[in-house]
Amino acid sequence: MKRDSLRLNSIYNILASAILSAGGFVASVVVSRRLGVIQFGTYQYITFIASTLSLIILQGTNVAIVQDSAKVLNASNDHWVNVTFPVTLRKILAKSSALISIAAGVFAFNKQISISLILAIILALQSIAGALIQGTERFAFYLISTILLESGLVTGFFLAKNVANILLVSVLSYGLVAILSFIVTRSLVNIRAVFNFRVREKMSGFTNKLFLVTVIDTVVWNQFELIFIKYFGSPRDVALYSVAYKLSVAGVLPITAILNSLRPRLNKVLGLKDSNAVHELMGRMVRFSAGAGLIFLFGWVACAPWAIHLVYGLRYMSATLISEILFLGSVMGVVAIPATFLLYGENDADFLLGLAACAGIIDIVGVVVALTVWHNMVGVAFVTSFSQIIPSVSVWIHPRLIPWRLQIIKNVLIYTCLCVGWLLFSTQVPRLEYVYALTSACVGVVVCFGVRRIKYSLMHAWKHVHGGFVRNM
Repeated sequence: MKRDSLRLNSIYNILASAILSAGGFVASVVVSRRLGVIQFGTYQYITFIASTLSLIILQGTNVAIVQDSAKVLNASNDHWVNVTFPVTLRKILAKSSALISIAAGVFAFNKQISISLILAIILALQSIAGALIQGTERFAFYLISTILLESGLVTGFFLAKNVANILLVSVLSYGLVAILSFIVTRSLVNIRAVFNFRVREKMSGFTNKLFLVTVIDTVVWNQFELIFIKYFGSPRDVALYSVAYKLSVAGVLPITAILNSLRPRLNKVLGLKDSNAVHELMGRMVRFSAGAGLIFLFGWVACAPWAIHLVYGLRYMSATLISEILFLGSVMGVVAIPATFLLYGENDADFLLGLAACAGIIDIVGVVVALTVWHNMVGVAFVTSFSQIIPSVSVWIHPRLIPWRLQIIKNVLIYTCLCVGWLLFSTQVPRLEYVYALTSACVGVVVCFGVRRIKYSLMHAWKHVHGGFVRNM
């Protein structure tokens, strides 16, 4: 691929990822201010159920489609176009038809639940369409469709007056983007084969493992705690935890956007079997994620109190400490992103499945104990963050990741010691939280200098990740 094309695709993907995450964050702010704490909690719970159902419908096929369509881009693969993808889409439509019948049955009793079931189907189809777009590196359209999607969602949410209307806006927005995406990628979709029931193929073992990993990851990374908080707590608790979660995810948004822009490139390099290129690209991704994560961690610690006050209002100020605790888990997850990309790219899901299962069990048991014994949301946040840190650190034990293991372990120890130390101080002396945040930031800078990692700065990391690799292509 030419240098200009690679740079443009990277820029488009970064912008699209940033707009997608930022748009979701802005939409949550609009809903929280328009509907209030109780209705916002109800909205977050229903949308969580819809997103979880969409993952069950997908059954891990969206990740596999990104990889397979990237391979089709380099070499013609008629079997994938005429068999694998049509069969996958047919299975998704079959599951969707069952949900449609359920939605029609419950519409008269609960419109919100009925619309959320339809939303789950639309989210699944939009994920498949988005996977095709990303796998074939049509990032210009990906950027345009993301802008249309998020602008439509934010505008519709601002005009909507209740949860049912907001869900309906989501259905229309995601549905429109899915249709446009399928139109753009129609050359890779054999629609006739979808309805040709003589064309059959079993789902690969890798795809089934991806499904299990995705479902368990939902427990650890996607607000699965809301189910227990809803049962043991109140809609207000759901709203506060959702705000803390949204902020912890938004805090690492720039890092994840840049790393996601490199995923198609890593898949291509893995397909070329060039170990030197893989080692070089992985090394730069690891250095960038570790250094940027450290900087963002201290920045969020300093900014969280006034950010919640400014964005969500005084009603949500009690979510400050929860968001800071969850942010540590988010940073650890960002550090592990390059490792998961590599293992997914090499179709090695067994190791990730084991880690996800352990973390999921710890999270579920710990959250139930925190809600029934401690009776507070801070305990839930600690358990969730801990269950996120475990797989994020343990993933580097994999033999394939030996070249970057010591570097990551060192940075993880730095993150953990400094963040836990700050949390202990700030909870005891809340009024001095800015002093401790500033002190921790200074210590972090000194540590970076001491281990000769000043090149981890964001601007240099950006140049290192993109410019350096492009020059070597």
